[in-house]
Amino acid sequence: MDLLKDITSRDIDLLISDIDLLEAGYELNYVMDASDIITFSFPYGIYFNLNLTPDDIGDSFISYEYIFSKSIKPILLDEYKLELILNRNSIKSNVDKRLNRNLFDLTIETSQNLNETIRKIENSTTFLLATALMQEKLVNKFDDLFMNKLQVDEIVLGNKNKKDENQLNELFRKVKRTDWVNDVFRIWVNTKTEIDYNDAEVIKEYKSTLRDFIAIDRLCNINKLTDESTELKGKYIFLYFSGAKKSADIFKLKDVTNHLPKINRINNYNILRTPKHTFLLFLIFDENLTKMKDALLEFKSIAQKKEKLNESLNTLHEKEIKDYFDKLNLQRRTLIEKTFIEVQINQHKEFQDKIAEKIKSLKEKENLKEVSSFYEDLLNNAKIANSKTELLQINSSYLLQGSIIELLQKLKNEEAFKINKGKDQIKGDYHHLPILIFFDCNSITNNARLESLYIKIIEYVIATSVFKEKQLNELIDSIKLIYSEIENEGSNKEYFYEILIKVFILLFIEKADEIKIEVALIIEDGLLNLETNKTADGKWADDYIYTLIWVYRRMEQFEKSEYYCDKGIKLFHNDPRFYHGKSLVLYNKSFNQNTLATCSENQLDEILHYSELSIKMYNDVMNNTSICRVEYIKYVKGSISAINNLILYSVSLFYLDKLETNQYIENQDIHTKYSLMHLREYILKPIKYFEKEFQNPEKGRAEYIHTESIFELVEAIYFKDIKKMEYSTNAINEALKMNPSSDLYKKTSLKIASWTDKI
Repeated sequence: MDLLKDITSRDIDLLISDIDLLEAGYELNYVMDASDIITFSFPYGIYFNLNLTPDDIGDSFISYEYIFSKSIKPILLDEYKLELILNRNSIKSNVDKRLNRNLFDLTIETSQNLNETIRKIENSTTFLLATALMQEKLVNKFDDLFMNKLQVDEIVLGNKNKKDENQLNELFRKVKRTDWVNDVFRIWVNTKTEIDYNDAEVIKEYKSTLRDFIAIDRLCNINKLTDESTELKGKYIFLYFSGAKKSADIFKLKDVTNHLPKINRINNYNILRTPKHTFLLFLIFDENLTKMKDALLEFKSIAQKKEKLNESLNTLHEKEIKDYFDKLNLQRRTLIEKTFIEVQINQHKEFQDKIAEKIKSLKEKENLKEVSSFYEDLLNNAKIANSKTELLQINSSYLLQGSIIELLQKLKNEEAFKINKGKDQIKGDYHHLPILIFFDCNSITNNARLESLYIKIIEYVIATSVFKEKQLNELIDSIKLIYSEIENEGSNKEYFYEILIKVFILLFIEKADEIKIEVALIIEDGLLNLETNKTADGKWADDYIYTLIWVYRRMEQFEKSEYYCDKGIKLFHNDPRFYHGKSLVLYNKSFNQNTLATCSENQLDEILHYSELSIKMYNDVMNNTSICRVEYIKYVKGSISAINNLILYSVSLFYLDKLETNQYIENQDIHTKYSLMHLREYILKPIKYFEKEFQNPEKGRAEYIHTESIFELVEAIYFKDIKKMEYSTNAINEALKMNPSSDLYKKTSLKIASWTDKI
């Protein structure tokens, strides 16, 4: 009865409060922590460590039986879906790896001593037997649980109120994590005095804890909104169920307590429930709520006496406490016999008995040949059992993983799909793509495999149609190879770059103008992991900040994008990418999309300031081969060309406005250095040279040709030159051929036409 030993009177008060809510008409729903689903499905762990007694397993089953036997299925949050499936599939991948190594052969090479050989392969024998006897049943149990006993994608209420169901499903979809997560996660990290950041299991736990904080944050806010709602007909509470010690520690944090929701006029209602709570509820369950409350009050009285006994060593109530727990134990046995739990306990006892019997048989072998034959039989049986376990396919709606699957499917079928360029007005390839993620200006470490994949994706997006077929095939092969390796290895070392590539792929294939906030939050999680990782030393932070600038700008969240620009400039003041990003954010804030309107002189001056700084720094690092490898020269030059185009376009619109309002544009102007001659010689010509060197020599990109048409129009008006007007007309017509649906290009064409008769 270990689960009951630690129940306090405070725990019982929680359960009494739950009963009070039920009496007040609330519907209680459990939201499951992923670790508990794994514990329930695989009680011996994914490595079959047989260190639990059948009774221990039985008590665990009782706790979960109370939840899974109820008519209202427990809920699985989105945060835990992928974690669960990867854990489930890792069983097969781990077993595959071990079965592909003949451990007996490895042992026989190092020792000819029979007893030593038997001792060395004993653990392997246990593993093989567990695989043969338990793997298929346990995996099937998980699959049944995941598919049939959890609310995974849609909430169904116990009261069957469809209107409330629709509202709550929408609420669960809309409520996102808040800034509270980052703040409290940092506090949690600071409580950990010793963290081995090189230990993959430690980092896995680290990332899992962040997911827990996100889930708790969302659940607290969902409960707050649900309790305050005037539109819901019913009353609901969503309790967070987790048996992990880590969860108990999290809920002890003051910041977590203060974040808990107000439920039925009770402030900071503790929503954590653990297996010990449901174990007790299983024992005292009654359809009559009054009887359940009476039973809880009786247990509370015993718990209080037990607490006093522990404090004062007074034995006055010792017999009463013992008699009460004996009564509960008898009740436990009776209930077990009435349920399927006894069958499960006996099944696991049978597993362990068979394994013990086989180990005994192994130790009785008289020579190495017999041991070898015995081992080969075990290995073959384990392989047969493992072959019956299929990997669980991940639903395509599960964010990143699903997006990769979707991308591979589209590439495999060679379907055409539109590249998503975001909501903001930056559409140029060298602006709208985060091309320089693996730029070596700051990074101490880089990942060659992922970098190679990333470059292939970039090339695929910006390549001309002549090269796409070849690059498409290379891209397919690269993605398949690298992602199969990463998912199988579950390697922590790949994590920080892997998530950047995954996010890029997700954005790469999304429908136009549908950038999800989850994407930015995923990257922020990675950055938070870096900032709280005491051994990361900023190795990846620049790339994360750079990508956040890009993502938030694409979502038109310019304040957040500018925040990360300033953060990047402060931390990496010689990195041109952050000045580049700042110029693009300022441009978006100063110029209206799809119009030819200009901005103020001060706004233009600020845009030009950051543009000039980024170009200078790009040139500096491009000339320093120790920090800018040959593979990135093209992309650095492309970024410089794109920034030059931004300068040319911004100044041209500024001058066009002055010309149209009969203002002088040279000498007296603060932008004298950007005279028309300077713009042509030192801005336009380098752009055209870059396009000739790296793009189709016959024509450049549409956005560059459109800018040229505006600049030619400004010169035509200023010099009253009809020839330049022809150049302007030809350029905009060429741009419209490339992008006939552009509203901006159409407006430019009308503007040029309106000036043709005036010159």
